[in-house]
Amino acid sequence: MTLVRVCIAEEHMEAHMRDLVRRRPVLVTAIIDFQLPDHPLLIQEYIRQEYDFHPYYPELRSFLRFWDATMQGKRQLVRFVAQSLDDARFRHVDSIHTLN
Repeated sequence: MTLVRVCIAEEHMEAHMRDLVRRRPVLVTAIIDFQLPDHPLLIQEYIRQEYDFHPYYPELRSFLRFWDATMQGKRQLVRFVAQSLDDARFRHVDSIHTLN
């Protein structure tokens, strides 16, 4: 009986590890266009960057549910880009420019 439980636990762990491999962490940048009720002709933009799991993006979905439940601004458009951490490249920045 103990051997069966161990085998089931190992199979469950292997399935869990396969699921984690499929759901790799990625850096997600989301751009949310929204409209406030006091300025109906003005579309504003909110940018959020966080680590999330590909392909389901549970953190982004949770944040969008939070937005819908608590924020007054109605979402017009959500765009996002996901960058795999494996593909991340670092480069040296020579200078930083600021526009007024």
